Amino acid sequence: MLASWVTEDFVQDDPLNLGRFVQGREAFRQVMVETFIAFPDCAFVATGPFCLGMDGETLVVPWRTFGNFSGPLAWGPPGQRKSFAPTHRRFDFEGCDFYRFRDGKVASLRSLYDPLQVAEQLAMIPNRQGVVMRIAPYVQGVAASLPLIRG
Repeated sequence: MLASWVTEDFVQDDPLNLGRFVQGREAFRQVMVETFIAFPDCAFVATGPFCLGMDGETLVVPWRTFGNFSGPLAWGPPGQRKSFAPTHRRFDFEGCDFYRFRDGKVASLRSLYDPLQVAEQLAMIPNRQGVVMRIAPYVQGVAASLPLIRG
């Protein structure tokens, strides 16, 4: 159903895609299916007023999302996707979406939020306050000083 709201040439820019864009209605549909498999209880709530851009085609929506990581999460470019095992961790974070419309449908979506916060909450990376992250600069400094690693 969500896929019917976007144009055939829809483009999505999301921080967790690491510079790769979701392009096309079918790719967007697949991302939504994978998202709701990984986070079946995921919910989004608007947290402030919607703002219409001066161009009349852009809508800005601040939001909060929350849920649990309870299913496998597919990630990566098409043809190279890997699956993260569920950690059963809860997530709760805020962001903002920029929608651009064309002919009554969403032509593009750019989401802004802190991907490190999300990855930490889902236990996909070490907590920034944890031991691993506190010693990382020292380990990197030692590694950078070794002649074999510089080359």
